[in-house]
Parts: sequence; structure tokens; C-alpha cells
Amino acid sequence: MRLKQSDFSAKLYELEKEYRRLLDQLGAFRDDNLDMIRKTRERLEEEYRSYSWNLRQDICKSRSPAVRELAKVQYDHNRQMEALSEKLPEYFHSESSRAGEEEAEAAALYAEYTIDFAVCSIRGALEAVLEAAELQMEQEENDER
Repeated sequence: MRLKQSDFSAKLYELEKEYRRLLDQLGAFRDDNLDMIRKTRERLEEEYRSYSWNLRQDICKSRSPAVRELAKVQYDHNRQMEALSEKLPEYFHSESSRAGEEEAEAAALYAEYTIDFAVCSIRGALEAVLEAAELQMEQEENDER
């Protein structure tokens, strides 16, 4: 499979567009607007469900073994993170905890780590694009010789 630099440009533009959209949605957080936070979270949960469904479709229906494996790894990772998110409050339980305190503390810790993971993922994506572009350009140079 031969990728073109324009393929990378389109995907990087998609990443940039999504980043801008997420920044706009953070407005609810910055404004301390509980109703807006709930609505934004619910909308993102729906988008996540749709994305998970698409991953499952790739796992089940893709003719490419590479696509199936990549989708499976991502789907499995997401499921593991969901399970951990639900289990985290147990780690914060104590007799002196007030109602909801464990969930809030666990959610905050989970949020911190998902942000770190997102930053790492973006760096990994950029590195993968640069590596693919480098290999593609080297191949083109070799073909010209």
C-alpha cells in the first residue's frame, strides 16, 4: 500500500479540526455551566458509542487483517479503560468519605491520565506520520536511482 503525502495532510487536518472542536466544547468547563457540561458530555458519549460501533464493524467486516488488528487493539484498549473507570472509585473508598466523593476523586484522576494518554497518542500519531513519510520518500528516491 502506497500512501501519499496528501493522505497524511487530510488526516492531520482531521486531527486539527477535531482538536478545535474539542477546545470549543471545553467552553462548558471554563464557564462552570453544569447544564452545558452535562449536555456536552452526553453528546461526546454518543459520539464515542458510534465510534466504538465503527471499530466493531472494522473488526468484523474488514477484508484487511491489518485494519482488523488495529481496530481490535483500539477497541480492546477502550473497553479496558471503561472497566477501569468504573472500578477506580473502589480505590478511594474510606469510612470518612462523603457521598459521591470517591466517584469525583476517581473521575478527576481518570481525567488526568486520559489527558496524558491523549497527548502521548497525538505525539505517537505525528511520529507515525513522519516515519511513514520518511520511508515513502526514501522509497521514491530508491525508485529514481
